[in-house]
Amino acid sequence: MTEETALWAWLLFESGLGRAKAKALLDGVGEGGLRARLREVAADPASWGLTRAEAARLRPPATLSSPTALRWETAGYPAPLRRLPRPKRPALIFYRGDAALLRGPLFLFTDAPAAE
Repeated sequence: MTEETALWAWLLFESGLGRAKAKALLDGVGEGGLRARLREVAADPASWGLTRAEAARLRPPATLSSPTALRWETAGYPAPLRRLPRPKRPALIFYRGDAALLRGPLFLFTDAPAAE
């Protein structure tokens, strides 16, 4: 996939930051991408709700794995999932095969009882 997707996977699964804080950093990542966001965080971690120690861990390695995944801000990301609140919305959807198949009907399984 892209370097940006690899950075997202690193932040979510390998940075040690924790999913909730990682998702907060990913929310609204603009054209500069995650690398630009990480520079903002390093300059002023407190404004992002992070300690200096947490911000110090946010240095991606030189080599990143390249997952096949869709980020929540890409065009192919399924619209029903995009409408979920951030804590429940998957930041990445990993897939094998044709990503266009994800545009079909989706089933969401939750702990909540089914609505009529």
